[in-house]
Amino acid sequence: MASRANNYIPYDYGWNLLTSADKNAVLFTVGDNDTFTLWCLQDVYNIRPDVAVVNLSLSNTKWYIKQIPTNLHVKTGWSEQQVDKLRPYRDKKGTYIGMSDQVVSKIIKENFAFRPINFSVTVPESRWMFYGNKIDSLMSLKGMTWRLNRVGGGPKIDIDSSLAFLLNPERMRMTGVNDDSIYKDATTLRLTRNFARTF
Repeated sequence: MASRANNYIPYDYGWNLLTSADKNAVLFTVGDNDTFTLWCLQDVYNIRPDVAVVNLSLSNTKWYIKQIPTNLHVKTGWSEQQVDKLRPYRDKKGTYIGMSDQVVSKIIKENFAFRPINFSVTVPESRWMFYGNKIDSLMSLKGMTWRLNRVGGGPKIDIDSSLAFLLNPERMRMTGVNDDSIYKDATTLRLTRNFARTF
């Protein structure tokens, strides 16, 4: 049996994502490890409750989509009856548009005028879409999140914001990453790769 004593990597990972996010941002995440740790930090430790964490994997389910406006206070503009009618489809170009793709587009449409839109570094670039159109030219990296901007020229790195994040130990935490005495399973090691990618 492997001990997880002193393994703060999941906590730090969630911390790093939340401290990278813009104030009052909608933050899209994609899987368990970049979502549940954030929810834990928000709900248990009251860290960055201003950030609305929207999970793209769960956004393929209607029950979750219905909870986004009520639980996360993020507008979708859909009634429950409209959510019940959501289906994946192919657009005129033949591009597959899943339910979570529709959620991303609708949330951007309904919220971008008054809330920042961020994507976790774990969300693949192929998911940076708005109604079937790529929005990568509007993206800039800020710490461990990508920010959707109004002006193109991307994808690019926001150097000043990223350096301010990376060089501040109160914002970028990597407790025990280089400590060989701390057990790290395969999932934990994968998380640390995103630290390296950020650098």
